[in-house]
Amino acid sequence: MIIQDYNADGIPDIAFLSGGEGDAGVLVGKGNGTFRPVAFFGAGVSPLLIGAGTLASGGKPDLVLVSNEFLAAQPVSYSVLRNVSK
Repeated sequence: MIIQDYNADGIPDIAFLSGGEGDAGVLVGKGNGTFRPVAFFGAGVSPLLIGAGTLASGGKPDLVLVSNEFLAAQPVSYSVLRNVSK
């Protein structure tokens, strides 16, 4: 789980891996201790790790997901979920 401000509104948000679902979820903070409904994004096969960093979104944090694809030719892969929030 990673806590960062993903939509640049000054309020912390939470990004996490959905156990067993192969998805990453983002909860956008409302600023009063509650969150908007979760938004899920495909995270590849068997995601193991989630990280955040400014990679391709003009200063906003993107999510980086590392997967262990046991049935694939490559044992480990990664994907970047670009931050397209406004």
